[in-house]
Amino acid sequence: GLQHIEDILGSNDYIRMRIGIGDEFRQGQQVNYVLGEWTKNEADTLSLKIEQAVNAVLSYTHIGIERTMNLYNNK
Repeated sequence: GLQHIEDILGSNDYIRMRIGIGDEFRQGQQVNYVLGEWTKNEADTLSLKIEQAVNAVLSYTHIGIERTMNLYNNK
């Protein structure tokens, strides 16, 4: 996980790109929401979300983190 990355880098000073999971779960149940089974609707939107994530990573490599955040954080 993140601790392993920090151990390898010797720092926690690196850019992280995250995908939001929404808020359709009870407080403290995020892990069950993320690791549980997906609904049909969630599974149907997975391809779109993966495509958006790939495009965000490519954007970061081409135009940098600031402009990428401006493009993707409001979507």
